[in-house]
Amino acid sequence: MKKSSWLLTAIGSVLVVTVPAKPTSANNKFISIEKALKKGAVNMDIRGRGGFSGNCLTLAIVNTTGDSGYYWVEAGRRLHSNDTSTQDILVTKDIYIPIAKNQEKHYVIFGFCCNEHRHGPGLTSSYTVGTMANLKLVKLARYLSKHANFKVGLMQDAVWVISDNMPIDEIKDLASDRDKASADSLTNEVASIKSMGGPVKHKRTPHRRTDSDNSEYVEYKRSSTICNIAYEIN
Repeated sequence: MKKSSWLLTAIGSVLVVTVPAKPTSANNKFISIEKALKKGAVNMDIRGRGGFSGNCLTLAIVNTTGDSGYYWVEAGRRLHSNDTSTQDILVTKDIYIPIAKNQEKHYVIFGFCCNEHRHGPGLTSSYTVGTMANLKLVKLARYLSKHANFKVGLMQDAVWVISDNMPIDEIKDLASDRDKASADSLTNEVASIKSMGGPVKHKRTPHRRTDSDNSEYVEYKRSSTICNIAYEIN
């Protein structure tokens, strides 16, 4: 696999962005990336991009077969960090990968940290394809994949409510005034998913962030733009 240029392409150069096409009923050939990897049909390398939310990972994939392939990175897949002190990432946007024989492609993965108290991935952090997450995280990921109107910070808190039992009220507590309506909507959906397993935790004691951490997080959350696409880097 050619690894000499893909990270530079992902980080340092101008990106040509395309939204991966969804398979249709007439072209439903796409198979799970996990299955493709187990069959030896592809080689891949997943690396951090220096963040833990949104467009936070880069995927380099090579079709090692003598035929074209159609592969799928599913919303709801939990990518496992190779470093146990670094966060796993929950994919929340499907990536459909049509790829010619022996071709190499690169994609940015849209997803979120699902280990609140671990370190965020750096540029050299590496990941495996992992497994599909538990039912609640899969339901949340698929909901987020269909609703592109939420800010990144709100979506991250929603993931932590499910993955780390963060109090659900924190989805709304740090939202800006103009984001309250969407925060309410997301909170209601998360509550519905969360209640599948029993009572929902509403408040946290003690607080998870120091004052300095909290002010920084509020600014991040309020300034995060709406961005919910996975895209290919050519």
